[in-house]
Order: sequence, then structure tokens, then C-alpha cells
Amino acid sequence: YIRNSDNKQIDNHSEDIQKRVILERAKKEGIEIIKWRYDEAESAYRKSAVKRKNMRELLNDAKEVDAIIFYDESRISRKIYDFYHEIYSPIKEQYPHVKFYSTQSPGEWDPNDPTVQMKLIIAAEESVIKSTRAIDAQLSLLTDQIRPGARAPVGYDLVNGVLEVNVEAPIVSFIFDCASWGHSNAAI
Repeated sequence: YIRNSDNKQIDNHSEDIQKRVILERAKKEGIEIIKWRYDEAESAYRKSAVKRKNMRELLNDAKEVDAIIFYDESRISRKIYDFYHEIYSPIKEQYPHVKFYSTQSPGEWDPNDPTVQMKLIIAAEESVIKSTRAIDAQLSLLTDQIRPGARAPVGYDLVNGVLEVNVEAPIVSFIFDCASWGHSNAAI
């Protein structure tokens, strides 16, 4: 099972990295991969496990497989409990022979292992923190027109906390336009 969170991750090699590491783990465990399930641009923070199409397919796949492998806990859940209750437990109840593996943990994946539970908690907390930061930044930017602490992007100057267009802005726009039309960095 592979998942990326949003459209920004589609072309950033996340799928390739997860697949490569999963294949390595499968080889180590003597498992032949017969199916890939990939939830593309699906938030595990906003959608529980059973609401993600390919995660839900694991419930059907369990009758044909001996193992399910995922990259790490953040790929299966950002809510701590949903994967366990909605996917893991139903599969284990109906098909107790099916084993679960995380590429980031040795041996068979055990949701009762304190380290696994900690990883699920950290994955959930990470999402809460990111969401809170994004909301706080948006509220700040929308209400006060002030940019949070960071270097000003090329084409802008930071003047009293407010971004102002500078003389480089038309060049930046031109570069962005060229890139959006598919021109290479060398051509630009």
C-alpha cells in the first residue's frame, strides 16, 4: 500500500521511494507482491482509512494475500486509531493468517507495540501541527497582509512585514510562465 497526501507530492518521487523500499522489504520477507494499492493525493488527516478507495480495497485483497506491506505509519493513518479499527482488525478477524509489515519496523507489524503506537501518535501530531501552522499563517496573511517570518521570495521585498513587488518580479513571472509551458531550466 502506497499513499501520498496531496497533488504537490505526485511528481516528487514519493511513490517511487515507497515502492522501492517496499520491494526491498518484500524480498527480505520472501513475499511476492501481486498487487499495488496506491491512494494518490489522499489526505490521511482528512480522510479516515476506510474512506480512502485503495485502502478500502485491502479489505477485499486480504482473501487473496498473505501479507500487506506499507512504507510507514504516516502512510496508513494520521488519526492514530482508524487503520487499526477499520482495516487491520477486520482483516485479522476474517483472515488471521494475513501479516502486516511496515518498512520502518523489524518483524511483523504489531499495533500493540508501544513503538508502533508512538509512531502513530507522532504521525497524527505532525498533521495537527502542520494544519495549525497553515491556518495560522493564512489567517495572518488574510487579515493583516503580513508575511510570517521567512526570507522574501525572489521578486518581492519585505517592507515592514508586508511583501512588495520589486524590479525582479517581471523576470520571476516570465521564468514561471516558461516553466509552466514545459520549457527546461536550460532553455529558460
